[in-house]
Amino acid sequence: MWVAKNGRGVATDFAVSAMKEGLEELDVPDDQRKRMHGRIDDVGQQFKDEKLDLEQVMAIFERLSKSPILPAGVSLFVKRVYIRDSGLDEEEKAAADIAIQRFSRGVIDGSIPEAKREAVLDMISTKDVNGNRQFEQELTDEELRDFLQTVTETADEAGVPAEVPEINFADEFDKAIDEALDEFGGPELIDELAEPLPIEAPEELNHEASETEDDEVSDNAEAGDAQSTETESSELESTEPATTE
Repeated sequence: MWVAKNGRGVATDFAVSAMKEGLEELDVPDDQRKRMHGRIDDVGQQFKDEKLDLEQVMAIFERLSKSPILPAGVSLFVKRVYIRDSGLDEEEKAAADIAIQRFSRGVIDGSIPEAKREAVLDMISTKDVNGNRQFEQELTDEELRDFLQTVTETADEAGVPAEVPEINFADEFDKAIDEALDEFGGPELIDELAEPLPIEAPEELNHEASETEDDEVSDNAEAGDAQSTETESSELESTEPATTE
């Protein structure tokens, strides 16, 4: 038993570390990163405590791998690696930020199909044999402009609004995990099922029960009156003088 639990803990720690390292590429704001790391730790602890089974954890991994979070997170990578230190002027950089943000929003909400998304990313990266993307170390300003133009056109075709809110990756991360757990009913539903359900008798049965109780009370009262009458008769007989001849 100890070996099994210890092995479960070691495997969990390894998986948790791997997930956190994978998120490093997103370069998300610190507050969002802390939330995502905290959620990963929470899932790991629940698995250690056997509140989640292996099937549920695997479902979480699968959901996250298929989630548009990582593709959308490429926007942060593009801003940091390609746009920030490029030769684009300030106006072009501002327009590039908006274009990337619109593209990411379209990826997250599904308005930009996967095929379109992959075609855009193919302009700045290639896939290895395992399907992992390897991004170009640098882009020329012209390559970057061509990429941004395609990004803008893709967002336009998908009907993404000209102004969209920034993506909160921690919210999207939580959403993906919750959806995976919901497939199994979710911890909240399991807790609810563990509570005893209140059972109320139908009104007709309550009415019949009430009538039965009234009948029993009436019968008891009649029996008591009869017994009282018999007792009084016996007492009168015992007090009458004996007749002598």
